[in-house]
Amino acid sequence: MSSSAVAWPVERCAPEVVGFCPRRLERIAELMNRYVDEGIIAGVITVAARRGKIAHLQCFGMQDIQKRVPMREDALFRIYSMSKIVTSAAVLMLMEEGRFLLTEPVVRFLPEFGQLRVAVKGADGQEELVRPKRPVTVHDLLTHTAGMTYELIHEAREDGWTLKKFVQEFCKRPLRRQPGEVWDYSAATDVLGRLIEVVSGTPFEKFLQKRMFEPLGMTDTAFWAPPEKVARLATMYRPDESGKLVVTEDITDKPKRVIRPFVQKPTLPSGGGG
Repeated sequence: MSSSAVAWPVERCAPEVVGFCPRRLERIAELMNRYVDEGIIAGVITVAARRGKIAHLQCFGMQDIQKRVPMREDALFRIYSMSKIVTSAAVLMLMEEGRFLLTEPVVRFLPEFGQLRVAVKGADGQEELVRPKRPVTVHDLLTHTAGMTYELIHEAREDGWTLKKFVQEFCKRPLRRQPGEVWDYSAATDVLGRLIEVVSGTPFEKFLQKRMFEPLGMTDTAFWAPPEKVARLATMYRPDESGKLVVTEDITDKPKRVIRPFVQKPTLPSGGGG
């Protein structure tokens, strides 16, 4: 099921123009249609580009099964943790401008990092708090080696915290590891969002908009979908116990128990998964 064409910023061409085999590309449609028919996915968009041109772009299935809305080329999708790539690129932009070194202690920009403690087991086997062996660095945050956890982020989103409050509260919790010693997936990238707005003097989401999204023509990348774009936001599905696709996230306007509806401007722009 294909949608009508929309204005993509990349030129389209016949597959053979850029060295693709049309018959081989048809296999994409065969596979995607099978996935839709078997209920493995609700809908999907596939793209193949080469030499700066799009040789294949096709929509399959539904953007919203219940409402019978076909998938469309300008559908909006949640990128979740791929937000980390965007945030990390923004950090490296500031590093290139000489705002800080990757080896620089974060406490120089976020004073609350001065109160950090590390939870360790004492000689009696009981947990105790000790000072970090060294300060957490920007590099530690970028590489998830700061000793942090993923605690608080969902609570922060639900309760309408700002990035500033999140980092302040987060630093009151003990690190689980000494900085730089162990890789541990964490909310470090969300902390980087706060670092960006402190160093740049610009709210995190506005920095991304002005310095990255606008220059790159990323007109539909943001932390939320405004009213005029909600109709393009694809519904999320997951398989239930029987394998049937069911809605996994409600994108309607509901009380704050809905953590990330993506239809309201968040108070906490999450660089780790917003």
